[in-house]
Amino acid sequence: MAKTTIDWTNADLVANTIETWLEVFDDQVEQWLMLVGEQLRATAVETLPVGTGDSQWGHISNAVGVSPPRREWRSWRLEWGLPVGHTYGTVIEYGRAPGSRMPPVNAIAEWIWGKRHIFTEVKTEKQALRLAFPIARHIAKYGFSTAPDGEGKGWGSFRKAQDAFKAEQDAWLDDLRRRITERIDAVKGT
Repeated sequence: MAKTTIDWTNADLVANTIETWLEVFDDQVEQWLMLVGEQLRATAVETLPVGTGDSQWGHISNAVGVSPPRREWRSWRLEWGLPVGHTYGTVIEYGRAPGSRMPPVNAIAEWIWGKRHIFTEVKTEKQALRLAFPIARHIAKYGFSTAPDGEGKGWGSFRKAQDAFKAEQDAWLDDLRRRITERIDAVKGT
């Protein structure tokens, strides 16, 4: 048998191929999306600032995850990023604008308490809370930028990961097309 050739620019041909080889198509798309998700996660983690975001998840880079791809009616869904409730990630990504809500004082106090080696004057949790309140008030009034100089308000790690993927999107799609045709050929026995 001849090797499978698919004209990926012909929508009708692609639709017929998908219909005929739906199981192969779905399997290859799922595997490919897992690779894409891991690439997005790894790229975001590389660009996250070091030493930020200690929380119940540990360092913010430990909280970045990828869910297994899901087949929906006529499409696939891949979710990646930080878990719901990881609000510090939003601040890292976008910064905090002046005049915004005051950040949680208790979270800042916990951070101060965890950094007692830096805040040597803090001997009790109550002292950490007293120090946290003016910090939170200052942040609410003036905001802060998490980004390196000249890069806007936020660090933009997730946006940078998506931009990097978009720049390589054609190569990734070529890889998916190759995977699908090779798998079809393997199933056909060519």
